[in-house]
Amino acid sequence: MLYLLRAFLTIVTHFTFVLVTADKMAALGWIFLNMTSLYGILVSSVTLKEKTSRQGIYLVAGLTALMIAGSFL
Repeated sequence: MLYLLRAFLTIVTHFTFVLVTADKMAALGWIFLNMTSLYGILVSSVTLKEKTSRQGIYLVAGLTALMIAGSFL
């Protein structure tokens, strides 16, 4: 069941990726699309009960923050 949930979430992610990149406001969507690794860590820890180290969470959050800062510069 967990693998089916993960597969479903992957399909939803790819579907939204296609929708956002086809939109005229795609530049705004890229910010949220590039945060999918952060969403993945948060959702998997809640729904799939996966354990993630604090170092891993800080690394992904830091890279996400750098990406967001870079998109505004």
